[in-house]
Amino acid sequence: MASATSAAASSIAATALLAVASLVLLLLPPPQTAHAFLASPPHVQRRHHHSHGPRPNRPTSSTGVPLPPHVSRLAAQSSSNSAFLDDLSARFQGDFDNYDQVLDDRTRHEPPLTPREGGGHEHIHCTLVPINNDVSSSSSSSSSSALSALSLIRPYVRDDARAVRLAAFYFDGLPERIFRFRLYALWDASVDSTSSSSEDSSDANNTADAKAGDEQGGGERVGMTLYSLSPEVEGRLRGLSGRPLEWAPALLRCLASAQQEAAEADSSDFQPFLELHGCDVEWRPDPDPDRHAYAYGSPQSSSSSSPSSHRQLQPDDAHHAVMVDGEATIPSLMNPGSMIRVVDELSLWEDDFWINDRGFDPDTGDFVYGNQRGVPYKMRRVSSLVPPLDGGGAEDEDSVLLLQRRIDNEALAWTLGDDHRSSEEYNAAMEAIGGASARMNAPPAAPPPPPSSKGG
Repeated sequence: MASATSAAASSIAATALLAVASLVLLLLPPPQTAHAFLASPPHVQRRHHHSHGPRPNRPTSSTGVPLPPHVSRLAAQSSSNSAFLDDLSARFQGDFDNYDQVLDDRTRHEPPLTPREGGGHEHIHCTLVPINNDVSSSSSSSSSSALSALSLIRPYVRDDARAVRLAAFYFDGLPERIFRFRLYALWDASVDSTSSSSEDSSDANNTADAKAGDEQGGGERVGMTLYSLSPEVEGRLRGLSGRPLEWAPALLRCLASAQQEAAEADSSDFQPFLELHGCDVEWRPDPDPDRHAYAYGSPQSSSSSSPSSHRQLQPDDAHHAVMVDGEATIPSLMNPGSMIRVVDELSLWEDDFWINDRGFDPDTGDFVYGNQRGVPYKMRRVSSLVPPLDGGGAEDEDSVLLLQRRIDNEALAWTLGDDHRSSEEYNAAMEAIGGASARMNAPPAAPPPPPSSKGG
């Protein structure tokens, strides 16, 4: 009887999954229509997690009875963490580029700072594309955009993911030369810390804990799990490398098709993402004094090409992340068959994204990539990916939406690709930094073998 019930439940689940996948295939627009929604974007509101107003009244139950202190504290922390995740998600999208920093490296130092042993940085661009609707929007939903994105993705990632990002990194303003594709799943990590709280703690202990939590950022934490893409999925997205607005529809179309085929064949072999175990990072609203020491007293790049030159970024205005395990040893992308030890710290302001990513040989400790002076890659926001005013919005976080790219920094728009520059503009920008930095990043050639002592 139990097995029959289980089989019936599995059949119902498979039928539901097949229906969702079929609906997605019907509603997703073809790739060429992704640029059709290019109306003026709504204003993206900026929220500051450090703006604390009066404390809310103690939460009550549905009957109006005040909740016990430990339950009240957990409810307040959950609300605070949700606001933190929302603000992080609002910032964690769009295009970022460190050209201004590279220009400083090459022109304001003598000798010029070049990558690797030279102490400088490669010219790197990062594109972050939201997959589900967690980007601020005041527009109403439409049937073509209100699709169950998370329902399609969750079978392959954490089932508690609240926001999902496709991330691509490329050198030298060439989006067709992506060197790293990732998928990031963001989730509420405060649950881990609150679930261990004892329900029979005294009021005094709970009050002390709550006060300590307020002084340390309210216990706000967001976890981020990293995934690489399968060759099939990555290949599809690379075919659209210069058109990131089409990545989300293309990915969901791929997942929907695969799930439909799996449901029909009663198979679950398809694995579009591979978790990078040990590489989880944790975001908090406050910096770690040691791991984020680079954020203190370090002015942003002062290149005259930036309209906001010479400004000083404040660490407390950023969200900061570290690797949960401190470091991780993973297979190398650049040298298949070998391993690499990775250490990373992140800092994200509203319009700046700093990545202090370094890689080392796990056996010798030699530097493989990253800045050897410990200076992070300081990327400025180039664009924001926001919902169009008409037809592209959605009502809830479980929906995908068609996005538009709003240029926020015209001086760096050329880094987005050929559609945003002339060949003359690109060549002049590359000449100003001494040529393509990807070539400079190549490890030094091995010395030639000594001449043979044998005659002839």
